[in-house]
Amino acid sequence: MAHLSLAAEPQFFRGASVQSRALGFGVRHTIRPLLGLWARLPFDVFPPNAVDHIARLLPVHAGTKWRTVDLSDCKSEWLQAKGVEDVAHGTESSKNVGAILYFHGGAFLTCGLNTHRRLVSNISHASGQPVLNVGYRQMPYEPITESIADGVDGFRWLMEQGYQPENITIAGDSAGGYLAFSVARVVMDRGWGRPAGVVAISPLLDFDPTARGERWRVVHSAGHLSVYDAEDETVVDRGIGHLLDHDQVRAEAEKLRDEVLQRVRDGDL
Repeated sequence: MAHLSLAAEPQFFRGASVQSRALGFGVRHTIRPLLGLWARLPFDVFPPNAVDHIARLLPVHAGTKWRTVDLSDCKSEWLQAKGVEDVAHGTESSKNVGAILYFHGGAFLTCGLNTHRRLVSNISHASGQPVLNVGYRQMPYEPITESIADGVDGFRWLMEQGYQPENITIAGDSAGGYLAFSVARVVMDRGWGRPAGVVAISPLLDFDPTARGERWRVVHSAGHLSVYDAEDETVVDRGIGHLLDHDQVRAEAEKLRDEVLQRVRDGDL
């Protein structure tokens, strides 16, 4: 069985930066209230991903270029920071044999290529490697299993461009961190090879809300996913439980988390 080796010891710091606190304040007073309002509508309506549309205005790292990549079931972007070559261009000495496969965060419900283009451009600049930013399918229109399938398709596309599995790093933040681990496991299970590594930024690996406090509780009933808000003493039911398949996803997340932790303890992840 293929294994990933531990590339760096984790370091934990108390507190949060000014930037993260400002971002948290903004999210709590903009996106969160909007989602709360949507959740309480008396009818099913799934609003467009407004956050991603607005994010088109965000600047990227100077000199960054990108183009659209049409995967089997979703659009993605092939992005290169200034001066970064890919495996098909440049001289023999400047050809870049490494690439990054990136998955954006957003709780499998929001965000996309636009919200994370700036971050991905900085990652390409810092790493000196091109990045495939995957615009994977999301809920409520598709279940998480399809998000994983799109990620695997992205890995396949990179191999078709000439990248070897051992030179492809899989990365993601939040929900994208979950996908990074999931896609890496599928790639190895299929015998395609071992990725260069997995980089997960605050990965979503714990689907048990009790671990985050008592305010939010998930309730399952008749195929629906309901969320109990203890502060407002209300129950939000959007009827998307059949898409989330919460029990299955939570079981997979816990299995994946336990496997990761065990391999770290054993020194072979």
